[in-house]
Amino acid sequence: MKRFRTSVACCVVLLAVCVAPVFGQQANDDWISKEKIRAGWIYHGDGPDKLKVFRDLGMNALITHASEKFDEWALEAKKVPGMHLFGVLGFSGYAEKLGVRRAVFGNGYESVVPCPCDERFWQKQMIEPAVALARQGLTAEREISGILIDFELYANSGKGGQIYYTDACYCDHCFGGFLRHKGLDDVTKDVAFADRKKYLKDKGIDIVKEYQPFLQKQVRAIAAKMREEVEKVRKDFFLGFYPIAHNWMLVGTAQGLGSPDHPMILWATTTYGGGGAEKIADDWRKEMDEKEIHCYYCAGMLLRCYTSDNLAKNMFDISKKCFGYWLFTVHTLCIPEDRQSGDYYLASGTPDDYKREIQRANAELDKLCADANYQTDLKFVEEPVQYRHTGNDIHKFKPPKLTDKSTVERGKEMKVDPVWLVESQYLMMCLAEGEEAAVTLDTYKSKSKYVWGVSYSVIDSEKNVISDGKLVPGEKTTVKFKAPKAGLYTIVITPGHYGRCVVVSTTVPFALWPGSAASLKSRGRFEIGAPKATLYFSVPEGLKEFGIATWCKYGRGNAQLAVSAPDGTVVKDEATDPLVHSLTLTVPTGGKSGVWSLKIGPVPKKKTFRNVHLRFDKQLPQAVTVSLCSRTRNEPGAVDNTGKCGKMRMAFWPEF
Repeated sequence: MKRFRTSVACCVVLLAVCVAPVFGQQANDDWISKEKIRAGWIYHGDGPDKLKVFRDLGMNALITHASEKFDEWALEAKKVPGMHLFGVLGFSGYAEKLGVRRAVFGNGYESVVPCPCDERFWQKQMIEPAVALARQGLTAEREISGILIDFELYANSGKGGQIYYTDACYCDHCFGGFLRHKGLDDVTKDVAFADRKKYLKDKGIDIVKEYQPFLQKQVRAIAAKMREEVEKVRKDFFLGFYPIAHNWMLVGTAQGLGSPDHPMILWATTTYGGGGAEKIADDWRKEMDEKEIHCYYCAGMLLRCYTSDNLAKNMFDISKKCFGYWLFTVHTLCIPEDRQSGDYYLASGTPDDYKREIQRANAELDKLCADANYQTDLKFVEEPVQYRHTGNDIHKFKPPKLTDKSTVERGKEMKVDPVWLVESQYLMMCLAEGEEAAVTLDTYKSKSKYVWGVSYSVIDSEKNVISDGKLVPGEKTTVKFKAPKAGLYTIVITPGHYGRCVVVSTTVPFALWPGSAASLKSRGRFEIGAPKATLYFSVPEGLKEFGIATWCKYGRGNAQLAVSAPDGTVVKDEATDPLVHSLTLTVPTGGKSGVWSLKIGPVPKKKTFRNVHLRFDKQLPQAVTVSLCSRTRNEPGAVDNTGKCGKMRMAFWPEF
């Protein structure tokens, strides 16, 4: 889930289940067994009045942050019959600030997040808050049904590290404890973090079959303690977590949190990115049984991955196969379309379309819970192309004041070096009054049944929309417009979830807006797709040095960055850190101003990046360009303004 969540929201559940819980028998007298879970993830800013809004749509649970405003939601939830409230506890924290051990990953990276086996962290950040919420929910004026632990390590992945503990932990406590358990010499002081995994393998230790089960047993015991402490206060309080139990740490936690008499809730993510009920294993109950997990399996659905056209059918089928659904996020249904951004946008359809289909699905689930043999009339239809609204991208754009100093011929079609544009992009151009621009873009078409298109809007310097439209996947589209007056014009590019496009040609020079950042540490949305790209940027006179930061999206892959001065001298040539997949360059100018270049490509013999995020120093103009191909396949050659055969560049400078 993403990037709001150091201690994130929890899912509210309120639907009946028509199947028996997994691994062990129980009384089947709780509300989940009667109704199934029908939950949505929401934020405090949406307002506790939304509890009734979503209850009226047939939902029975909401999940929100268990922070200072949570009590307002608990008080309001009590006033909405049939609604259940869950509080989110975030496992991602900063170990040093909390005074606990730092986790060490198998690649040797000592993370900022806590060791997953640190009992002090569990006690203060998980057990005590859960017990407090369980006790708080006993009061007559409040409704609190449980907690959801968000196990995504945002503090770690935000630095380019891993987002789960799959390849951890090799801290002194975990590594040394295992050595002593096996009767081996404790060599923690002699073996560096980066060498510990190899050390165990050299000793004949199977990491998956021996080391991880040793740690899993510890986590299971801690989670069981959490369950026992909560049960002392309240036996009907639900514990659970996100995502699916896919590694040793999550399996151990699930084993400890659930019991035959009171299963935990597995807020699963197998269905998260689309695919519906087919993504849930037919024998998931057997799988949980083999892992010794007592759980209610509740399937998650990203609203940015499920269109309104098939939402009701997907919700019904998913819930029929397990114990219900949870939607990330219903917050998206509380904001205007032109403010949808980041994680919070809809695949296809308006908020009203989604609300209608949610209500429709819940009405069908009511019938299923009343009659386990009920057959719905809901049918799948062909999936539409998924487009996003450009409104929020227009809203966040800050038009820079630029002067076009390009020397290329205008009004003539010019081929452009391919640079794949993903996420939000801005093609800026300085036009004279009445000048026509024609930019041709090619839009990627996926081979799956889910197809993502690209929306665009043409805006002037005051962000008034001149025209807008859609780029059809698998086709080339030429965006044409005339400038009503002289000034800066921008084509705002907004791809769908996995959408991307590339500029094929243009009749006028353009620059890409890399965004404005207070520092190189902040994460921007200027994103370039694989396999490679060369970007050009202007360095003003008098600048002694500048910075460029990059990180490979999702903490995966590697990228090589080469920065060259105007005379072609390579000043920096470095790869992203193999541990955290990021890199910050400090580049000395040597007194050289003018057009510099940044070449991005794969690292030899390393897994390449899929997408890279870039941040440029705020001292540099807020514009980067790509090269224009000055020769076509039918031309033997061409000459640029320097008299050299090859490629011509576009150059944009700030106005002074």
